[in-house]
Amino acid sequence: MRNLSGLMDRQGRIETKASGQQTNGQPAKGWAPVWSGPAAKKDESQASETQDGKQMVATGRTTWTIRYQAGITPMMRFVDESASPEVIYNIEGVTEVGRREALSLQTRRTNV
Repeated sequence: MRNLSGLMDRQGRIETKASGQQTNGQPAKGWAPVWSGPAAKKDESQASETQDGKQMVATGRTTWTIRYQAGITPMMRFVDESASPEVIYNIEGVTEVGRREALSLQTRRTNV
């Protein structure tokens, strides 16, 4: 088993889309936290800008490594709590590292 704790020098949070209803009967909107803890960050590509319609969109790929946590899916997002302000990454892929040792999250940062 590898010692990953020295590499995990960031604090992160994983969120899932909120579901259910508010007390007034309206559908719940927003995101709900499902995990929070240390993470390692590895930038895979330089940020680039593309034009999406009339807006410029900055994107960049980053791989995050966290301790193993069951149930993490690409329908969720990763929030870098170490950044100020916090930075949001869409999870595009999840890969198990070792035997339930860690998860590698392939993400893309998008700022509009």
